[in-house]
Amino acid sequence: MSEAAGVIREQSGVLSVSAKKDFGPLDFTGKLAGGLRADLRRRAPFYASDWSDAFVPENFQKSLSTILYLFIAAIAPAITFGSRFLDGTNGQFGVLDIFAGLISLIFIIDGVRPIIENFTDGEMPLTNCLLEALLFIYTFGLATYLSGMRRTPWLFRPLRTLLANFSVTIALVSASAFAAIWSSETSLRMLTVDTNFSPNLTLASGEKRPWLVSPMGYDREFPVW
Repeated sequence: MSEAAGVIREQSGVLSVSAKKDFGPLDFTGKLAGGLRADLRRRAPFYASDWSDAFVPENFQKSLSTILYLFIAAIAPAITFGSRFLDGTNGQFGVLDIFAGLISLIFIIDGVRPIIENFTDGEMPLTNCLLEALLFIYTFGLATYLSGMRRTPWLFRPLRTLLANFSVTIALVSASAFAAIWSSETSLRMLTVDTNFSPNLTLASGEKRPWLVSPMGYDREFPVW
């Protein structure tokens, strides 16, 4: 009960029954797990909405575009760094421990250096180098332009919002489609993946490892310590 409500009840002559105290998040309740139970009671009405709000019509488009953006933002650097590290270690992955600040610097250097080497080393035809540079400019330019579409007077507002929300996805998918069209003529370097969806670790017996990984290791004992 608030202080103002208590004053009103006292002045009106109505005998008030002591209300149950509402403990704050950091208040000591004097009961076993009292704070945790109070937090659960406060949050109980919102647990379902934490999941269902993403499917509300006005939120669904933004939720889907955010999921796609985070997936692309997480997988693209992993693929880029993984392929470069695979070449540098002759196909043998090892334990890598790099400070967070150095990771950003390495990504910048490894991202710019191949583009420069394409034009200077002469290992690739100039047509390939030019096409890769154009695809880079196209991807960055289209993603930047579409992300600012909601602030322009062009098209209808729902369409502008749709293009802005999916700007990165549209840019990467369209650039990948253009690269696939000319890949056979220009021999562009494409990502090599297995045709079958299966684990990529091959055991000594020649079989693929199972989906459920044993914590004790395969082929040889795993040092659990």
